Amino acid sequence: MVVCPVALCLYYSHLFKDDINWSWFHTLLLCRAFREVWQRNRHCQIATLLFVLLRLSNSLSDLNHSTSLWLCSVFVHFLIRGLSRLHFCMKLQFDFIVLKKQRRKETLFITILNTVFLPVIVTVAMVTAGFNIPLLPLFTLPVFYISFPRPEKFWSDVLPFSTCSDSGFYQRLLPDYLESLSTHEFRNLTFGSFLLSRSETLLIFSHVLESGFGYATVDVKGLELQETSCHTEEVNTIRDIFQSTFEEGATSCINVYSTHMLQPSSSSLIQTYSDAKNVLTGVLDMPECLQKVSDNFRKCLTYFLCLKYPTCNGSLEYTAGIVGKPETAFNFTGFINRESTVEDTDGATSNEQSDDLFDNFSNSSEDNSPDSWYDKVIKFKHQEIKPDSEKPTHSPRTETAKSRYSPKTPTDTVNARQSFRDSNSGNTVPASWLKVPFSRTEVQKEEKNFSKSLLSRICSKFGYQANEETICGLVSSLVLALDQSDSGVRNSASQVVKSFIGNVYFGKSTSWIEENKGLKELIVKSYRFAVKLSIDETIFGDNETDDTFLDSISELEHDWYIGLETDPEWLSSMVASKNFLFTLGLNEEGLYTSRTLSLLKLPLFTGTVNPECVTSIWSALSFELLYLTNDDEERYSIQAHPNIMRNILTQTAAPPLGYPIFSSGVKNISVLSIAS
Repeated sequence: MVVCPVALCLYYSHLFKDDINWSWFHTLLLCRAFREVWQRNRHCQIATLLFVLLRLSNSLSDLNHSTSLWLCSVFVHFLIRGLSRLHFCMKLQFDFIVLKKQRRKETLFITILNTVFLPVIVTVAMVTAGFNIPLLPLFTLPVFYISFPRPEKFWSDVLPFSTCSDSGFYQRLLPDYLESLSTHEFRNLTFGSFLLSRSETLLIFSHVLESGFGYATVDVKGLELQETSCHTEEVNTIRDIFQSTFEEGATSCINVYSTHMLQPSSSSLIQTYSDAKNVLTGVLDMPECLQKVSDNFRKCLTYFLCLKYPTCNGSLEYTAGIVGKPETAFNFTGFINRESTVEDTDGATSNEQSDDLFDNFSNSSEDNSPDSWYDKVIKFKHQEIKPDSEKPTHSPRTETAKSRYSPKTPTDTVNARQSFRDSNSGNTVPASWLKVPFSRTEVQKEEKNFSKSLLSRICSKFGYQANEETICGLVSSLVLALDQSDSGVRNSASQVVKSFIGNVYFGKSTSWIEENKGLKELIVKSYRFAVKLSIDETIFGDNETDDTFLDSISELEHDWYIGLETDPEWLSSMVASKNFLFTLGLNEEGLYTSRTLSLLKLPLFTGTVNPECVTSIWSALSFELLYLTNDDEERYSIQAHPNIMRNILTQTAAPPLGYPIFSSGVKNISVLSIAS
């Protein structure tokens, strides 16, 4: 609204022309008055109104207009800061008495003391307001002191940072969030103001570092998503405040949160990730699902191998006599940043099971021929598998949607396939890939399970000219490499999770896999896609034809990232606005879980936070940690306080005192469109 600043400028111009006895002091006051018209318009309007009332009452007749207006402006700023401090003091004292969780054994003594010395408390609040010094509540108790002076605009050292994979939520959200802020009334927010926004599980804290007509400078911080008891209690209160204000059906005429430190100001829609965590126990451990994983693994290998090498030619070389390190466990290092800690439901680890498996045949000295070794593997696989009697029985919680995947265009599919193909320097399969560590008999037995119809459909649909014999033999060899790693991979959900994570033992194929990095990437990508397809088929139904399978895997390839949260690609996929992200794991209770992120338009609620509350809690935090060195994780000053959001505001402090997981650094926002 540019009318008000222009009108005030015209009024000041008419007002100051009558001033006489100009000096350098009056010139500075005149410049300050015109600057405040544009930078603190609301305060300027209040100060002008006060000036007009005093002028009509002849109370400022002895002073010229510039000095009178300056005194009115200083008084308005002092009054606003003083009332804000008194609001915080009274709220903290009231909750200290009323809220049971905030009471301490010293409650009665402190209350009597504050009642007796109430004039002193008011004086302290007004003195700190006059000198713009933070109020210091000792240990966030209603015991108030004057803190040491701090510059209100000391923000030159604000730098961007992120501390974990969850910071990807905020990195992805930041551009849309800044655009959302630019549409709201920043002209009413002065520097030193604070905003708190919420969208589902995300909490965003913004500090207005500088503001003026048409622009604002902010620092945006993202808070942790960990659901601690203190964090959850305060977040629930924030949710209730926003719902009571913006949700449909909120018709109460009484604002029960009128004295809260957070006051809602606006709501909007913003594109961000919806986080769905599901329990797959009861789905992933179904025999049908485990069998689908093996079948889909062959199909995914065929698809990605043809995709990477459209003209796959060459002949396989069977080097069964070359045996790698049979007792070396292999992790997908290079693209997985952590070791798996997933254990079987019966307490045994994957390596222990693998050792027991290979003790049955790899240490035998009677017959070391490849065919005899393979026969023992087959015999072992057909042994009766005892059911797991101690598996927890929980009903799975799954996502519900009209379609299994989101729609995509044919152009997107072609671009995705071309991107994957371009990652390789040529269309010829490396010769080292064709030197498989198996006998021809072993590979031929596995080739019986190969889907030649799928290969034919891939070639006809995408125009590839792959050599059927080479593709069939290489896919069968890779399936054997994974099958020999652990016989329970088809019959144990825990083995599926460990293989998804990358903790796989390849036995005699270890050297072959280790020497060919592309094979490792191909196997892990194919297996993860196979797990996702198998879970969806178990829940929603099978892919009945090769065409439906190709449609499903093409959509997964384009719209989904399937991997681990600790992968660098997970964070980069979030920043790049990948439509869906999926991962698999095992929680502390021994339940198989999945996490799915979906890019959606979600409501974003924003409110202003009492700035004196924020600076007071930060001052108390600095005093307690730096001077009293009280770093107890369960100390009173960081416990949940729903009305002043003590735990959340503690997190928002600058590290190392606070612990936000993301900071944008200094960001400039243009708000001229709404200001004009």
